[in-house]
Amino acid sequence: MRKAVKVEAGASAAKISKSLILKKNDMSYLPQELLFNILVRLPADKVYEFRRVCRSWYTLIHDPFFIKSHLERSKPGFIVKQGFVNKNVLGSCNGLVLLKGKKKQSSLSVANLITKQRVNIPSTTSDHHDYLDYSYGFTYVPEAGTFKLVHLVDDRWTVTFEVLSLGCFGGHKWRCVNGSSISLNSENDKWQFRNQHPISINGIVHFAGVRLVQPSSIHIVSFDAGAEVVQKIRVPIHDDKECNTFIELGGMLSMVQNSNTNNTYSVWILKDWLKGSWEKQYMFSISKPSIKATVHWSDSSSIIDVRSSFSRKGRKIIIFERRSFSSTPSHIAYDLESSEEYELQFDIRQHSTAFFTHVNSLFSPKLCYNWVHLSSQRLFS
Repeated sequence: MRKAVKVEAGASAAKISKSLILKKNDMSYLPQELLFNILVRLPADKVYEFRRVCRSWYTLIHDPFFIKSHLERSKPGFIVKQGFVNKNVLGSCNGLVLLKGKKKQSSLSVANLITKQRVNIPSTTSDHHDYLDYSYGFTYVPEAGTFKLVHLVDDRWTVTFEVLSLGCFGGHKWRCVNGSSISLNSENDKWQFRNQHPISINGIVHFAGVRLVQPSSIHIVSFDAGAEVVQKIRVPIHDDKECNTFIELGGMLSMVQNSNTNNTYSVWILKDWLKGSWEKQYMFSISKPSIKATVHWSDSSSIIDVRSSFSRKGRKIIIFERRSFSSTPSHIAYDLESSEEYELQFDIRQHSTAFFTHVNSLFSPKLCYNWVHLSSQRLFS
């Protein structure tokens, strides 16, 4: 048992500090529960540095239950895609990022930006439209506890899906899902998928498509990566001339509608995925900042685009980008619950091509953890 440190009156601050510092070899004596509760509250980059302290810390930081608990406490941020870079970001899921090279036939990879671990993904079984960034989805299937990559293959007449399970035994291999083909194109029924990255929510990847036959209509083609089934959902607004953007809000697919005539927005929530039922829940305007907002408008010709969203502790936030020819882009966060606007400080000096909500984590793309039945018994027994 370690003896208590006795500090004499009048001792210098240097002596007190030196006497209270634990030696490196004494780190393992910290109770496991205490260590867990401390590290789980720290940022992922700081926690990952502590893996070198001692063997017990390394074991804890790499434990699946700790990784999951740390992820649940992490605060969301953003990955902003802009300009010409060597790698394209195609998606983010639980701290892992799906990347693709700039060339048409470049290979895919999945990486953790904190741990610098990366795995290369082989080419898909079909190279038709393989270069289209918006044909790839990246999701986590909670029922199976696995990550999956989803590839939409549009051969002009039918749409099929390929999937790849990340980190599982047997290597990374794409496979075509039997029964996932749906006929979207015929002489009387023409479709075109939007140039928008798919939205992944709870193991379901949603692709936005437009039915070109007059009158045109917008549909969501959703692929359930767990059950591996396809669902076609019609959106409540049928005019493709209006500006509609799909985002995630509170774990549900949502559509932000802007009629382009003013800065009034409506938010529709997909309440039932199987029935395809939508509900209009919010309507707001950002043309005039609220009292607590710090947004200043100076150019009436500016364009406002929906860029991203995130939900945390009951709050639902939509991120807008305001841009014009005369100034650098500015970004606004709108809180749907409090109806307040705030200016975001991003060091972005040119128009962004995509925003991805991202959470830093310690998850490794090289391992396959079964997160479904994880518990703390093994850690604290």
